Amino acid sequence: MSVLRPRPPEEPLEVEGVSPAAAVEAGHPERIAAALAAVVDAPDDPATRALLAVDTLLADYGITRSTATRRDSRLFALLGAAREVAAAADRIVVIGPAVDLAGLRLVLAACAHPWHDHLGRGERGGRPRLAFLPADPAPDPDALAGLVDLLGGPATPAGGGRDLLDRAALVVIGRGGDPPLRDAVAVLGPAVEHRVTWVADGADGGAAANAGAPLAPAGLLAGALAGIDVVRLLVGAAALVARCRGETATSPVAMLVRALAGPSSPRSIGVDASALGPLAEWYGHLLHTAGAPAALVTHGDPSGAAVRILVRGGRPRRTPVAGPPPRPVVAGPPPAAFGRSVVVRLPRVDEHSLGQLVALLILTTAVERRLTGADGSRGERCGGAARRL
Repeated sequence: MSVLRPRPPEEPLEVEGVSPAAAVEAGHPERIAAALAAVVDAPDDPATRALLAVDTLLADYGITRSTATRRDSRLFALLGAAREVAAAADRIVVIGPAVDLAGLRLVLAACAHPWHDHLGRGERGGRPRLAFLPADPAPDPDALAGLVDLLGGPATPAGGGRDLLDRAALVVIGRGGDPPLRDAVAVLGPAVEHRVTWVADGADGGAAANAGAPLAPAGLLAGALAGIDVVRLLVGAAALVARCRGETATSPVAMLVRALAGPSSPRSIGVDASALGPLAEWYGHLLHTAGAPAALVTHGDPSGAAVRILVRGGRPRRTPVAGPPPRPVVAGPPPAAFGRSVVVRLPRVDEHSLGQLVALLILTTAVERRLTGADGSRGERCGGAARRL
């Protein structure tokens, strides 16, 4: 978490479903509860397995006063790697598949300082700026050439490199032998004086796992680089999973699945906080990689959607500055302009709430997939990394 704001309390998110009389009956609560129980007990897709591995990550790291094994945990090693990367450069370029970068953008937009890249290094607490370069099927040539201009080319002073504020580094998500990634590193490597860190691209090496990138090593590393409290992000995700295990029939996941029940149809997602702007892109990748039956339409044009998901961010993270009074938050549901609609209400936009939200959408997608029998194996690819974190 940024040092510029205090730690807020950990409050649960709420799901408020709205079903007009003309909507398809959101029935079968027993089937939904059974499917949810099966998902959390024996997940059959990589994204959900990565989510449920959060408990092990936290247990090994030790989130209580007992930290005897913390230094041997994978999460401790990942946070240590983030500190090393941050200490070596003032700008980090993250290269990887678009599905991974969508999750990273969501984490940073929701939890980092809203103007992180525009602050001086001291105001950023010594943390680097972050830039993203999608690499599937290959990096855009203009974007790649622009990054070379931004990074300034190879360092030329005899006997030394650049000062810290002029240094950059690469974080690459994927396999070292993947040609698009290898070619991008070959072009950018000299400009960053070959400071390159490779990160594994998802549990089981599958593309479906990458939709869980906010909670995967790449997402945690990027969050730690920006000063985000990634442990608290994981705690939020674990809290949502625990609610699903303890209240299967009345959990937020079961309520959201019931609100979205019905024939497969396009859905849109809307937010009332700019910090959640990347949510629609990440959720679209989640639906696609999990083989979900529903399509996602743009969150800017909900007219083509039969199902509308509204995510409301709750209280602001900071004390509002002097100026126009903030718009009042409407307590009730949105107008019934769509066949089905549902509100996901966050207590605020922060690490703990975002962890809950990510877990909610991953589990909801897994339950929908199980109920419809959709094939979630589409798009899988082999994984690996030169350096696993």
